Amino acid sequence: MTTESLRDVLVLASVALLGHLAGFSAYSGDMSGKSLGKLIENSGDLEPWERKSVDYGVSYLFRISNVTPVDYQVLSSVISVKTPIIHRWKFEDGDLILRTRIDLIADYIIEGVENYYFGFSGSPSLEWWNKRRDYSTFFSIGGGAGLVDATSAVVGGQGQDFTFNWFVHVGARHRINEHLMFHYGVFFHHLSNLNLAPVNPGLNTIGPMIGFTYEF
Repeated sequence: MTTESLRDVLVLASVALLGHLAGFSAYSGDMSGKSLGKLIENSGDLEPWERKSVDYGVSYLFRISNVTPVDYQVLSSVISVKTPIIHRWKFEDGDLILRTRIDLIADYIIEGVENYYFGFSGSPSLEWWNKRRDYSTFFSIGGGAGLVDATSAVVGGQGQDFTFNWFVHVGARHRINEHLMFHYGVFFHHLSNLNLAPVNPGLNTIGPMIGFTYEF
């Protein structure tokens, strides 16, 4: 399969997935009060943001700017943990929650000069939860640092191994059961050595991200 064909398949799959989840969201709104009550009872009356949670997400990222002439494509895996709540705003139809997230990032560079990137990042996590606690939207923006197997021998390659990263992640979660939620969204990732090396083309990538959240 060519790169262009793979890209088309991923885009079509993302559109189909989002359409399916939109239908699932409408269906979940018809859940009976009895089912909701059972869900809350099983969770020990703890709110989602009061429970420990671990996220795993995977994203196929495409280069979106010409800071480097290399047509990078990256398979990115992210593991996130949430800290306790910082602030809660209560509303009639839901709650707005602010807490922080810490990420471990592992990238496999499918198309590009380098082969891998490993890093960490931290950011605030702004989350909207509905009253039923079976659906939420979220927005995170932050950054960190990491290592890439860089080379300056190829034009457009990253200039040194140590790099900084910056990301934006926006999406939604749907509850599957007491402990598990499915999440989907869009992930933007930026790498740069901030001119610590003579060569610093940087890299901007974006793509769909899907994964699961486990609460315990």
